[in-house]
Amino acid sequence: DPVKGAMFSGGIGDRESGWFGLMGQKLFVAVDECDTDGLARLMQDNELSSHVNDLDGDGFGLLHHLAMGSGAYATNESRAAAVPLLDVLLAGGADLDLRNQMQETPLIL
Repeated sequence: DPVKGAMFSGGIGDRESGWFGLMGQKLFVAVDECDTDGLARLMQDNELSSHVNDLDGDGFGLLHHLAMGSGAYATNESRAAAVPLLDVLLAGGADLDLRNQMQETPLIL
C-alpha cells in the first residue's frame, strides 16, 4: 500500500526505532503498518492496551509516531489514513498531552 509506505518509511516509525522489544511493541507495529483493524483488536487486550501511553526508547509515544508519520506527508490521502488509527488510540485512552523527551506533545509535532 503506497499510503502505508509513504506515511511510515524511514526514521520515526521504522523497525529500527526505539520501540523494538517494548511491552507495547505490537501497538507500535500496528501504527507503523497503518493497521487500524489490527490496532483495534490489540486494544481489546487490557494488558496490552495499558501500554497505549508508553514512550519508546527514542522518547516518542504512539501518538507521536502517528503525528510525525502523517504530518511528514501533506496529502489528503495520508491524513485520511491516519484518522481511523487516531480514533482507535484516543478511544483506548491515548493522551494527547503526552510529552516526549523534548517536552513536545503529539499536537506540536
